[in-house]
Amino acid sequence: KLMRNIQILFIGLVCLSIVACTKGLNEDQSNKLNLLQSRLDSTLNKIEAVDTAKNKVSFNHFFENIRFIQEEMTDTITPELALFFDDYYSMRKAFKMYAQEYPLILNELKISKKQLVDLKHDGEAGILEDGQFEKYYHLESNNLVLAEEKANEVLYAIETIEPMYDEMNPKVDSILNIY
Repeated sequence: KLMRNIQILFIGLVCLSIVACTKGLNEDQSNKLNLLQSRLDSTLNKIEAVDTAKNKVSFNHFFENIRFIQEEMTDTITPELALFFDDYYSMRKAFKMYAQEYPLILNELKISKKQLVDLKHDGEAGILEDGQFEKYYHLESNNLVLAEEKANEVLYAIETIEPMYDEMNPKVDSILNIY
């Protein structure tokens, strides 16, 4: 029994010394994480600020109009109207890209946010071994750069087509109502 108590005491002392020797994040590491977190929060806020309900309605209405123009309008139209419809149709790629990429980038940013929170927690708790912080920091930093690029593409697409759609769609609707 005495030997068992000595073993438990020894194991306890080893565990205590390991915990006592672990160190949290230094000031530079903490600042680097805070800067990365700030960039991520800024990008996430921009993405979350997009009016997805309005964009979904616009997306659906746009593609209904395109389908109608392509399948139902059989009469000959003027060259001016053909060019107008061509300009209207040119928004198709941006609408599709937005619809496909928005949910993906939103999810990717949320995952990155959780990973940064976990990295900061692990760093502050002293759980990371030497060199692990830099490895994980660079990985998260690279992931954020890629996510920022994709988020900017999505934001550019929607910020470009929203005003075009809002301007052109009333005319398209009035033309299609005649048919």
